[in-house]
Amino acid sequence: MRFLTLISIICLAGNLQAWEVKKFRGDVSIERQGQSKKLELQQKLQEGDIIRTGKKARALLVEGQSKLWLGQKTVFKIQASKDKKTNILHTIYGKMRTLVAPKQAERYRYKFKTVVAGVRGTEFFAQSNESGDRLCTLEGEVAVEQEGGETVLIHAGKGVLFSQGEVPQLSDNSNFLVDRWVAETSFSSEKTALQSFYENQKRKHALGSNFYWGLTAWTTVCDLWNPDYRNSTEDLNPSCVSTYISPFLQYGKKHRVFVRPALNTYWGNRA
Repeated sequence: MRFLTLISIICLAGNLQAWEVKKFRGDVSIERQGQSKKLELQQKLQEGDIIRTGKKARALLVEGQSKLWLGQKTVFKIQASKDKKTNILHTIYGKMRTLVAPKQAERYRYKFKTVVAGVRGTEFFAQSNESGDRLCTLEGEVAVEQEGGETVLIHAGKGVLFSQGEVPQLSDNSNFLVDRWVAETSFSSEKTALQSFYENQKRKHALGSNFYWGLTAWTTVCDLWNPDYRNSTEDLNPSCVSTYISPFLQYGKKHRVFVRPALNTYWGNRA
């Protein structure tokens, strides 16, 4: 009887999908059975494992064709359903982004502080902190179950903040926010390749004998973020262009105070 019971336990455990550490950067640790140590490449994750990322750290986990990125200062736990057939991917605190292959979508449930989410071949970003849980769908659809049992569908291009005591409201995801979310869960930091400044002295207006006001504009062309976007796990080094127009106040010839930015136009290539 003990032998048959042991076989049953092993078979059930074998149904749990094993996530693997594909890539990480910075201070990333794993806690297993109460022992904490540094994360290792190609390490297979087990039920109960807790991953912690430090400041400016990142981690990329893969399982089949699905990928999951962890941003800095994130605490993430691998759990399992009672029948051991479903991964419960628990973001205890911090930021994560996941790209789920449609054929694997039923294998996963995503748990946060106040909600649990299921997906259908989806890419979405999530953040969990003291303010609540924010889920934003980049592609596909996310079904979010609240503590009261109500379900909220988040379609592509929409996001919701779930906070205790407040009614969740769908809002649009701007391109700027999507680029920021991708950056916060990717590996390369911004590297300025070119920066130019333009200032027209004739546009400087006197407020008095030593006080002036005017506008200054500058453009930055940079290597941005490495989004690890779509199906790639390699550094893509896409480009971006940022343009700022800032008003300023000046005293004399040297002392100047900027108000930045009054107008900010941004473009990034995430493909």
